[in-house]
Amino acid sequence: MFAPDGQSHSYFSLYDYDEKRQLLYLLRSFPEIESTVLINLKTGFSQEFDGIDLSVSPNKERIITVERYIDEENITIWQKQKEGDYQIVYESDPSELKAHLDSYQNRDQRHSFENVDIEWRSKNSVLIDFYYLINETDDVGYRVRFSLVKNASSSEWQMIPIK
Repeated sequence: MFAPDGQSHSYFSLYDYDEKRQLLYLLRSFPEIESTVLINLKTGFSQEFDGIDLSVSPNKERIITVERYIDEENITIWQKQKEGDYQIVYESDPSELKAHLDSYQNRDQRHSFENVDIEWRSKNSVLIDFYYLINETDDVGYRVRFSLVKNASSSEWQMIPIK
């Protein structure tokens, strides 16, 4: 896909397919960034989300995305609106997220980012695991875990670092 000015371009590739829920995930790659396009094959709905780590809640009412660029990790929760599209209801505080990630990192050396796992525990609770390799050339690593919860008494999401 080329922009009208011909200066920039992006391309799409299949990222994942959830056969049970009929959700198709396309990866949209630009020279400087990547995003995920979610397509519901039952309804035809589609929307583009920042980042490549995306997970839909069991009831499809919420989506969590994780952007994982070096030193710029970000967690975002999206809520389904009446119109059918998703709007942002939570974005992690970069300084809070970075402080927790930095407690596991060597100040002089950033470890190699390897993977993210997202696990919905309920419609109001999700676990996010960041995995890092200690050295790029081996398979020794560690996990940094966060829990995001929305209590019934509060309308706000809270990020809880788990040590």
